[in-house]
Amino acid sequence: GRLLYALGRALKIQGRWQEAVTIYEQAISVATGLDETIEKVKLWKQIATCYCEGFIQGDYDSQSLQRAIHYCRQALGGLASIAAPSATTLWLEGSIWNTLGATYRYLEEWELAVDCYQRDLAICEQLGDQHGIGISYLNLGEVYHHRSQADWPQALTYYNNALRLL
Repeated sequence: GRLLYALGRALKIQGRWQEAVTIYEQAISVATGLDETIEKVKLWKQIATCYCEGFIQGDYDSQSLQRAIHYCRQALGGLASIAAPSATTLWLEGSIWNTLGATYRYLEEWELAVDCYQRDLAICEQLGDQHGIGISYLNLGEVYHHRSQADWPQALTYYNNALRLL
């Protein structure tokens, strides 16, 4: 499973999105056989990021973002079954909310993006993750910046908060 995960990441870094997804799906089969929920969650998140990054690079159309949403939701569902999540598990959850927020941002689903980024921000604050908080502020600033000119003051506030922390 670890080897497949590493191979998938190498393929993803090379921009070989579909090959990476195929490898990640093989790794999910291994993790399922071993009943490793956290590993499956990580793999679902990696698949979602393949679809998002492939879209950003112009290799996929917007349908890939719907697949990314599916995998993010699957990952969040997997985490919901964990009764007392560790700090590492909470951080993973926040990163999935961040990925989901980015996906909605690419789709220009502004309110959904804000909701996801706010959830990530709350987790980062709970963990005392100053870098994560700064990234959340930056992401929120970008949503408000692109949403409408009337939202630019809110965007500026978030950008200034991000700058202060990062």
